[in-house]
Amino acid sequence: MEMEEKIKEAARILSKAKRIVGFTGAGTSAESGIPPFRGQGGIWNRYDPDALDIENYFRHTQDSWNIIREVFYKYFDNTQVKPNPGHEILAKWEREGRLSCVITQNIDDLHTVAGNTIVYEFHGNMSRFKCTKCGSQYAARDIQLTERPPHCEKCGGLLKPDFIFFGEGIPEKAYYGSVNAA
Repeated sequence: MEMEEKIKEAARILSKAKRIVGFTGAGTSAESGIPPFRGQGGIWNRYDPDALDIENYFRHTQDSWNIIREVFYKYFDNTQVKPNPGHEILAKWEREGRLSCVITQNIDDLHTVAGNTIVYEFHGNMSRFKCTKCGSQYAARDIQLTERPPHCEKCGGLLKPDFIFFGEGIPEKAYYGSVNAA
C-alpha cells in the first residue's frame, strides 16, 4: 500500500471513530522546531545524556544545570516555539468531543498550549519546576533561569525541572490515566 493510500485509510478510520486517544512523541514537536533526543540531529548527539541522570543532577548539579538550561530553556520561550498542525488537530478533535486524551512523551507543553486539556505526560513537563526537598511546584516562567541552579523560595531546597530524569519513574497520574484511556 502506497503512503498516500495509507493516509487516506487512516483518515477514513479516524473519521468514523467515536473515541480517539492520541499518542505522540518527539516527531510531533520536530515540526515546531524542537529537535528529538535520539537519531539524526538528536540532542544526545551533542550532549552527554548523563546530565539528565537524577543522581548526577544531585552530585554534579552545576554541570547538569548548565546543560539543562542550554538545551531545554533555549526552547522554552513560547513566543518562538508554537504548536504545529499536528498539535492543533488533536486540540480540535478534543473540542469536538472525538479525542478523549493525548498521551505523550514530549515535555514541551505544546499540546496544552494548542488547547488540549487532558494530556498524560509520560516524561513530565518542562514548563514546571519542583522542589526536590518539599515538593513545592513553580511555573518555569516564574523562575530566574540564571547560571546558578534555582532553589525553592519556601525551604531553600534544590529545584529541578518537572520532567523525568534517567533513574526516575513515570508519574503515576500519567501511567494510570494512559492505561485507562487506552
